[in-house]
Amino acid sequence: MSVFTRRVPAPEETDYTKYRPLVREDFRECCAYCLLHEILAAGADNFELDHFHPKSIPEFAHRVNDFYNIYYSCHVCNHTKGRKWPDEKLISQGYRFVDLCAEDFSEHFREEDDGF
Repeated sequence: MSVFTRRVPAPEETDYTKYRPLVREDFRECCAYCLLHEILAAGADNFELDHFHPKSIPEFAHRVNDFYNIYYSCHVCNHTKGRKWPDEKLISQGYRFVDLCAEDFSEHFREEDDGF
């Protein structure tokens, strides 16, 4: 089961920043990448809207206002990921970003006996 469930139907906006309250709710106030809750990151002001498929890459530019492409991200993860996206060669080798809206957390991560 995926970690996050997105609402259906998706709202339609022409300005993706208006999605913030809904995206925040869908991601249960947690970062889509590191799962840090905003309480542990000193509040919602330290979270941003991230375009999972980067809007700055021409092939994804049409998804700038796609609700399902907008993820809730802590400042650190958003700026680390930035506009990075694997090229076709890397994708063919299996490199990609884990999408916890579509994939099961346990397929990619496991807790060790020491809790980490």
